[in-house]
Amino acid sequence: VDAIVVPRQVKTSLEDFMHSNPASALAQQCLQCPIWLTHGDIDPKKAAIYINDEHASMRIADHAGYMLSSTDAIIELLRPAAKTTLPISCSPSQATRRLEGYADAHKISNLLRASEILVDNGIAEDRIRLTLIPDRGDPVTEILSWCAANGIGIIGLGRSRTEGILGVLKTSATTKITTEFQNMAVWEA
Repeated sequence: VDAIVVPRQVKTSLEDFMHSNPASALAQQCLQCPIWLTHGDIDPKKAAIYINDEHASMRIADHAGYMLSSTDAIIELLRPAAKTTLPISCSPSQATRRLEGYADAHKISNLLRASEILVDNGIAEDRIRLTLIPDRGDPVTEILSWCAANGIGIIGLGRSRTEGILGVLKTSATTKITTEFQNMAVWEA
């Protein structure tokens, strides 16, 4: 399968869902393919992909490129940055000039590499934005609030494949996002 879609339950945690409802085969499949968590009314016209320094960020960029290539969704490649007090956004072709001084070259390089993956999947560059948001010490809260304020309907997150599915669900970032997001789809790959 290309993805497993799981509606977020209001009364139970995702960990409880994984413990009690699906068969072990489903849990094992979750380690091999993206999981989509959904809640409420989702507007898929805008997606934000959280890009950090891990290989998992490139994997979620590839999944988003594959899934969104036949749509007209705008894709924000998002990165918290300590050196900015306001969000800064630009096209991939402007990144080096526009983001220099707000993020180090390695972080900008990761954003550009993710944008290349999207383009390789058929996403036109004019649909891709590279965005730095302020990092005030709690990047997950910053990402969720920025996405909610900017009409983002899909958040993409990379996850480590070395951990078991319950280990993925127990990480603080995943727990916070899966319990706090509303009217969005959260894709984890």
